[in-house]
Amino acid sequence: MFKGRTRAIVTVTAMIEGGLASWALGAGWLGLLAMVALVTAVDSLWGVLRPERYRPLTRQGAARRTG
Repeated sequence: MFKGRTRAIVTVTAMIEGGLASWALGAGWLGLLAMVALVTAVDSLWGVLRPERYRPLTRQGAARRTG
């Protein structure tokens, strides 16, 4: 979920804002739970749709060897 610093900041900010808004509207813990579910679903959908997930895992700076 927290792949990069920017994504972590956006995720935590969305959780805090959604939790505060739901609390102010009277939803309390149920609103916070719904926000957790929503952020998890959006993050999962983002992970499925992005093309970079097919890149092979390599270490930065590692020399490529063929054959």
